[in-house]
Amino acid sequence: KGTALLENVEIAPPVFTPNGDGINDEVTFSFDLFLLLEQVAVDLDIYDLSGRHIQTLQTGGSTAGNLEVKWDGRDAQGQLVPPGLYLYRLAVDSDDASTERTGTLSLVY
Repeated sequence: KGTALLENVEIAPPVFTPNGDGINDEVTFSFDLFLLLEQVAVDLDIYDLSGRHIQTLQTGGSTAGNLEVKWDGRDAQGQLVPPGLYLYRLAVDSDDASTERTGTLSLVY
């Protein structure tokens, strides 16, 4: 078994309120990438509880190190999404391996 490409996934704050008051207006996903010598695709997708795709936050190449991706609570059309629980899927694909993490986050107003 190899070492994971993706470790130390943290989401802060666990509940965020994108209402423009400057406090917890966005959620930050931070994570560490390991064992990467070249750029790989990192995708962070947000879904509602029915499984409908809301937003893709990060695509493109990243190399090993600590990364942060922020979400401001908006969908792909730039509209604020309704309050509730949302699902995230963080996926890293390299030539040798792929790994993903999934979980939930809360958005309130």
